[in-house]
Formats: sequence, C-alpha cells, structure tokens
Amino acid sequence: MTYHQLNRVQRHTIAQLHKQGRSLRSIARTIEVHVSTVSRELRRNSHKRGYSAQHAQMLADERVALATASPPLHPHSSGACSPASFSRNNGLPNRSRVVFASKV
Repeated sequence: MTYHQLNRVQRHTIAQLHKQGRSLRSIARTIEVHVSTVSRELRRNSHKRGYSAQHAQMLADERVALATASPPLHPHSSGACSPASFSRNNGLPNRSRVVFASKV
C-alpha cells in the first residue's frame, strides 16, 4: 500500500461506521485502507464526545498547515557536530561552533 492521507469522504465513512459499531477491520475494508490507519485516525482525532469527521478534518488540516510552514532550524545544521568536528577534538564536538536557533 502506498501512503496517502485520509480525505473528507473517508473520515465521514469512518464516523458513520464507527457510530454503527462496526469493527476496525470492517471499516478499513470499506474505505480500502489498512486497519492501523483507522485505529490511528480514531485515536488521534477523537475528542471527549467521540469521533467527528468534521473535527478530525479540522485537526488534520491544522497538522498539514504546521508541517508545511517554514521548517524548524535543526541545532546540528551548522556542522558543529559533524564527524570531522568529533575527530579533531578527541571525540568531543567543537562547542565553539554550535549555533542555536532563536525562537521567532
């Protein structure tokens, strides 16, 4: 199976079948995804009153927006912890070159 995100129709189907008490396997077969996808969807996007397709889609859209925003700076991107810096300092990173990203 290839990776793809659930769409609104699939989330609506999950909500309806879950409300009817159908098993995770049955739901997964119906929308043609792996059973772990359905399990993860219900676990990740349920709230106090249960699973709602609209709420789940809103949360998924928010995660996509955060993921596509400017990527966070990685503390090791300066090369301060490269294998070369370890060998020059007897296995210790060169701490004078470590650059920390400031919060925006």
